[in-house]
Amino acid sequence: MARRAAAKKVVEPEPAKLVCYELVNPSDAYTFQAPTLLIAACATVLIGRGKYAAHPEDGKGEKNEEVPMFFFGGVEEWFKEKGVESLGDYINAHREEVATCLDTFLIGDMKERKAFDRLIGCISNPEEKEKARLAFHDEKRSSMNNIGEYAWKLAKELRASAAKGKSDAKG
Repeated sequence: MARRAAAKKVVEPEPAKLVCYELVNPSDAYTFQAPTLLIAACATVLIGRGKYAAHPEDGKGEKNEEVPMFFFGGVEEWFKEKGVESLGDYINAHREEVATCLDTFLIGDMKERKAFDRLIGCISNPEEKEKARLAFHDEKRSSMNNIGEYAWKLAKELRASAAKGKSDAKG
């Protein structure tokens, strides 16, 4: 009987805190937060379909913690180098983390994000926070490419598919 090779286990550091990333794209500036490089990479690939990259906040990461552009392919290979055999399986297994990351997409550069986060921190009502986020987004957006809205839509879809998977499993 042939022995099957053991699957390479993905080893990620325990997320101590969220790292803020800047999305590299030809439209408006965006930032987002992720607990690990792999979650940041999943969000970047989903949003840009390989045409965007992401860099961690200045001084917060090494070159190997950047998400490269995949204009000419190589997504699966890059993830395999990081210990992920299947990107789709990884996203399915980490739907909530990827969805949470997608929910953090915010228009503006790092400086604007820090200012927004300080201001939003003064609001305790979640509905009012969401109104403030949407107003900020609408005021700042200049591109027809609405990356923020797309990220939030994908987050909802990931959560819906996770909920459907749980209800299917219950039978």
